[in-house]
Amino acid sequence: MIPIRRSIWQKENNERRTETKRNRGQVLKKTQRIREGAIENAPKIAQPSLRRKMKIQIYESIQETSNDERCSIEYLCQLAGISRTSYYKWIHRKSSRVDIEDAEILPRIQAIADENNSLFGYQNMTYALNNNSDTKYNRWQSMA
Repeated sequence: MIPIRRSIWQKENNERRTETKRNRGQVLKKTQRIREGAIENAPKIAQPSLRRKMKIQIYESIQETSNDERCSIEYLCQLAGISRTSYYKWIHRKSSRVDIEDAEILPRIQAIADENNSLFGYQNMTYALNNNSDTKYNRWQSMA
């Protein structure tokens, strides 16, 4: 009986290994797709925000993979080329005041854009946003 149990255990263990290898390959492909060509072709002024967005996408893919599969976060961070502490810092971050304000403004901006077939530029959007609310917003907030 012992050899049969051992062979069943070995078979299950081998299946888990192949499954995790497949998932690790998917994470590598995701992070490579995120990193490819996103920053090099962008204007120099836009590169910092693109780097930030790229890191957020990598953090989100690590979070999805670690929730769905039995992969360790340490290994996923190593595959993605980021430190584990930066990942945990991102997980436990608190929303800033600007992020909260942007989240409140965004539905209003989308409603105004839908009403006008997305034809407004930032100046008209700011004007419409300020006419429909008590708070006055500047052009940078209307571009959120």
